[in-house]
Amino acid sequence: MKLKLDTVRLKPNKADRAQIIPLGDCHLGYPTTNIKKLRGYIDFCLEKNVYVIGMGDYIEAGLTTSVGNSVYAQTLNPHKQVEEIISLFSPLTEKGLLLGLHGGNHEERIYKTSGINITKMMCRILGVRFFGYAMFHLFLVEKQKYVFYTCHGSSGARLSYTKVKAAIDLGRFINAEIIATGHVHETFSQKFSYYEIDTVKRQKVTRDKYIILTGHFLEYPESYAEMKNMAPSKTGAVKISLFGDKHDIHTSQ
Repeated sequence: MKLKLDTVRLKPNKADRAQIIPLGDCHLGYPTTNIKKLRGYIDFCLEKNVYVIGMGDYIEAGLTTSVGNSVYAQTLNPHKQVEEIISLFSPLTEKGLLLGLHGGNHEERIYKTSGINITKMMCRILGVRFFGYAMFHLFLVEKQKYVFYTCHGSSGARLSYTKVKAAIDLGRFINAEIIATGHVHETFSQKFSYYEIDTVKRQKVTRDKYIILTGHFLEYPESYAEMKNMAPSKTGAVKISLFGDKHDIHTSQ
């Protein structure tokens, strides 16, 4: 089976690096969504020419068949939620900064009840690539090449360390420099090192792998997380810097 691959040459937004923010778990339409912070990230990307990968769960999509009370609590109906997200993301596409969108389990609610893939429709309207459930990326920055693996994720982990473990476990069968997942409403980035043999130089070398949980925009008070006695977590996203003059990755939250 041929694996999907997204190959893109990224333009540095500084003298020596290009930057990407995986952005998702917005849950637009839910009462505790921090829409001001979400707009702030988008405005930052527009101002600084930072690329964006959509990580899924852009809308709440509360349906009568959905778990929980979001069908009654949501402040916009799903149609308006989609319109609002398209409006928020459109300036990114106009500048060529939105690389594509993953679907999330909240968009999947609509597909399961109607057969309509709302994320694919959003991609068509925005004119960007549909990344499906998961995607390998080959990003070219000047003379450097970087391999990413991104997905919305499906972990049911509730604690910070089990959320991280679920992402690390992906590394057992996914070989990429950066593994970035959403879904678990946690903002995390850390570099892990491992050894392998360079068969050309015939010596042991150290390689790095970054595990990233891509964050969310749901504030805790009066939220589903508070109702379920889950721990509060920082809202926001992770910025990834890819250097062009040397092979180097920096992350910041």
